[in-house]
Amino acid sequence: MQVRRQQSKGTGAMRITDILRKMPGDTEWTAMFDLSEIDKIADPTIGQAMFFLPEPPSAARFSHVALTPAGPILAPSEEGALTAADGSALAEPDGPTLADAYGPRLDHLDHQGTVCVGLGRLAPFGPVVLAVTGDASGEVVGAALFDAIPTGRHFELLGACGVRFLGAERRDGQVVARFGNTLSRHVLSGLLAGFSRTGACNRFFLRHADIDADLERGLVAAGHARVGAGRRTALATLIGMAATARRSPLAMTCRPPPAEAPHPYGDLVPLGFAACALAAAAEPEPRAAAELLRRHLNARRQDGLWAFHTGRLVTATDSALILMGMNDPAAVGAVDRFTDGMGGILPQLSSDDDRPGHMRRSPETRHWCQADFGTTALVRALRRRAGLAETTPLSWIAERFATRGSLYFANPYLTDWVTALALADVPGEEAEALRTRLADEVAASMDDRHGFGMFDPALSTALAILTLAAAGRRGRLVRCAQIRLLDLVGDAGQWPASTPFYSTLDLGGRGILAPGLIRAGGSWHALSLYEDSHGLIGTALAAMALSQPCDPMRADLPDAAERAAAHPRYRTRGLADYVARFALAPYTNGTIMENPR
Repeated sequence: MQVRRQQSKGTGAMRITDILRKMPGDTEWTAMFDLSEIDKIADPTIGQAMFFLPEPPSAARFSHVALTPAGPILAPSEEGALTAADGSALAEPDGPTLADAYGPRLDHLDHQGTVCVGLGRLAPFGPVVLAVTGDASGEVVGAALFDAIPTGRHFELLGACGVRFLGAERRDGQVVARFGNTLSRHVLSGLLAGFSRTGACNRFFLRHADIDADLERGLVAAGHARVGAGRRTALATLIGMAATARRSPLAMTCRPPPAEAPHPYGDLVPLGFAACALAAAAEPEPRAAAELLRRHLNARRQDGLWAFHTGRLVTATDSALILMGMNDPAAVGAVDRFTDGMGGILPQLSSDDDRPGHMRRSPETRHWCQADFGTTALVRALRRRAGLAETTPLSWIAERFATRGSLYFANPYLTDWVTALALADVPGEEAEALRTRLADEVAASMDDRHGFGMFDPALSTALAILTLAAAGRRGRLVRCAQIRLLDLVGDAGQWPASTPFYSTLDLGGRGILAPGLIRAGGSWHALSLYEDSHGLIGTALAAMALSQPCDPMRADLPDAAERAAAHPRYRTRGLADYVARFALAPYTNGTIMENPR
């Protein structure tokens, strides 16, 4: 939709009440829109379809368009007669007008300078008036006069149309309910449906925000259409990014502690995420793009596996992340070289001297020399997918489930996702109990707008969706989170920079509270972050998250009590706080045994 600049109006422009005085009082309902505001968010050709007009409406000629049961009506920019869609002038009513019928109710609300005014009655409900104020290029607020405070039933589905409930209050014997509306999303929802569900908007307010079965199904259909469009956009964006990355690296950005300069680092691992998302699509174009990425990655192997960045040390963690997007059972089997002999997977091989393919151990990196939960869980999932024998027993995951963290995963939902993959489709009561517990913990961390994460909310929400789906919780919660993900990244797919990975150097007791330093397990650590600055990982995760099927008619949202009991790992003050208290803590407190090698 093309954003357009507001047109100025003449001094003789009619007010809302002037227009209502020219409309018969027995009109069942009307929804009246300020064309200069609609012009801010939609090209006139979209306005033509939106208002069922024979030609695009001109904000220079007309101030408002009013939808009515008899068809659209146009109000001139200057004082004059209302006209029908065919241009014929409409006679003014001889009897009572809409201003007479609804003026007293409308006076309870601020209705001058509004984006939209709606009013009408649908038996057996009482009369209703609505006034929408604000700047159409952002979120506007609709205030509606109802008979009672809305129940809120099914309101979580309103996000599909860019609407959210802001609350209600009693005022002068009336109930005023307020709704936020991001009009660009609202119009997009209508556009995706060919504006075939415009009547549903009217029915929602004429029913005093009581959502019946028909409205519920309509909102579910709107959500399905919006998620489908978002998925297609994400895949198209990802195909373009993958082609760019094959020509010129789209490396992540390493952000070391202050005093060291950020620098590009991490050109291979993001491609594994991209290949995973593209290969999972059913359409031929993304699958072809995935195959090209796989060839690109295969050309950059070292000793059969991969490093985080071209030419650097091969690690199990980086190889596993890349193998998500590959179809290579032999390479999955080759990760066995990193086993600790006790069911865990070491992030990388290490030694006390310089050896090929090994990291040289030092006091600063000794905590890296132990099995990593995130890496081990992902390798377990990859082996199961490849049909290889199990080397990490379920008990290994179960024993560490409560304190799950990772030496390199900077987001709790990334660790949760690989945990869900490790548990997916595993038979038995123990695995089922762990899947349920994982899904419940993630669901409880949902915020008021059905998103996830105290930091990097778009990344967190995408990963939470993937976790819930892999753990088997595929009801309304997933659909609401998918809608929220689209709100966070934009329906056009502009993925914000996020930070999926970190690493630390153990400084022992040689630290102070300062930027880039955290305290974990009695030691100070220098914290380096690895930013997905090009959005390649994020776009891939969004494409996968928006591709997850779900049943929005199955209610599975957490209640207030469940959300109040959310695990502290999801309520940290920020990324550094999460790393110090939860991601890194198991590796500095002795919770996970150090590899004896």
